[in-house]
Amino acid sequence: MKINNLGTKISKLYQQSEAKETAKKAETQKKQDSLTISSQAAKLPEIVKMVDKLSDVRSERVERLQAEIAQGTYRPDSKKIAQAMLKKQE
Repeated sequence: MKINNLGTKISKLYQQSEAKETAKKAETQKKQDSLTISSQAAKLPEIVKMVDKLSDVRSERVERLQAEIAQGTYRPDSKKIAQAMLKKQE
């Protein structure tokens, strides 16, 4: 069996393979991730700060109710309570 120019053929194939891999790496490196934030999303931190400033509990009302309960003068309106309960069921 006679092998002619086998070394050069292998070398060419190897070089072609290397060239393809280099091109793929270069193409991959060119692609970069990007992120675009809408104007509404950009306002979100401001809105969160505003909400954090709001009190979840109406402290004045809570204090008044606590005082009424402690004094024994708290008289809830049973009709309002029943109406509120019925609204929640709907």
